[in-house]
Amino acid sequence: MAKFIKIKKENFDAATNITADVVVGADTVAAVVKGTVASPGNSDAATIYFAGGGSTSMELGLSAKGVDIATAVNNALTANPGGVLSIVQLGDLEIASVTLA
Repeated sequence: MAKFIKIKKENFDAATNITADVVVGADTVAAVVKGTVASPGNSDAATIYFAGGGSTSMELGLSAKGVDIATAVNNALTANPGGVLSIVQLGDLEIASVTLA
C-alpha cells in the first residue's frame, strides 16, 4: 500500500498561491535536507529530493529554520509505519516559497 505525507495548505504563505494541501508519495522521496540545490547549507530552506523521473527536488523556502522543516518532513516519513497518510507537523512555521527543480 502506498504511503503519503501531507503539508497542510495553512503552512504556506499566501504569496505562494498554494491553496490546497500538498501530498507527496513517501516512496518517491530519496532525501530531505536543510538547504537548497544551489545552497546546500542554507538555513532558510529545506529541500525534498525525489527518486525517479520528473522533478528531482522540491525546495521549500522560509524566513528561517530550514532545519525544522527538514526534521518535520523526516518525522512524517518515519511516523505511523504502514499508515496511508502522515501529516508534516510544522506548527506556526510558514513556507514562503516552493520551487520544483
